[in-house]
Order: sequence, then C-alpha cells, then structure tokens
Amino acid sequence: MNKFLSIAVLAFLVAGLTLSFGVSALEDPPAGKGLPLDTQVPGSGAALLDRIDVITNWVFAVFVAISVIFIVLAAFQFVTAGGKPEEVSMARQKLIYAVIGIAIALLARALPAVLRNILIT
Repeated sequence: MNKFLSIAVLAFLVAGLTLSFGVSALEDPPAGKGLPLDTQVPGSGAALLDRIDVITNWVFAVFVAISVIFIVLAAFQFVTAGGKPEEVSMARQKLIYAVIGIAIALLARALPAVLRNILIT
C-alpha cells in the first residue's frame, strides 16, 4: 500500500509538470530567448553567450523541477517512515540528492555571468 501511494504521488507530480510544460510550450518565447532555429555556429560572442544563456535556463528549470519532486517524495517518505531507520535514511538520501540538484541548477544559472566576465573583461 505504501509503495502504491508513493507511485501515485509521483505519477501525479509528473503529470502536473508535463501539463505545465505543455501549456507553456504553446506560448511563443520572447524575442531572442527561444531555441535557435538555425544550426550555424554563432558569428559573434554575444550570439554565443545568448545561446549559452538559453541552454543554462533549460538546465536550471529541469534540475529545479526534479529537485522539487525529490523534496516532495522525501517529505512524504519522512512522514510515512514510522520510525524505521532504513526508511528515514532513504528519505534523507533523497533530500541530499535534491540539494545537489539545486546546487547544480544554481551553478548552471551562474555560468553565463561568469563567461561574460571572462570574455568581456
């Protein structure tokens, strides 16, 4: 029963994220912020930095979404552990993975600024 409930919560979260990404995909992105349509190499440093910015925004969004799922699952597992040490340990491990995911997302978000400072200065 506990495993079924975990799978049901995970399926609900994945369905919600899929629907939210699907709805946002119907909207046109702001000018210059969508995925590039051409496959050519960027001709200037600004174009390269813009592409890196788009890629890091996607990486940030994906890692934050996955981290939120892990946090919710870990919280659910903490609540339903019932004092079992192995269940609490698994929930704590999920929280550690979520923190690592958020750290990677923040590093991805900082990458364009670091590259701008290196290339422009």
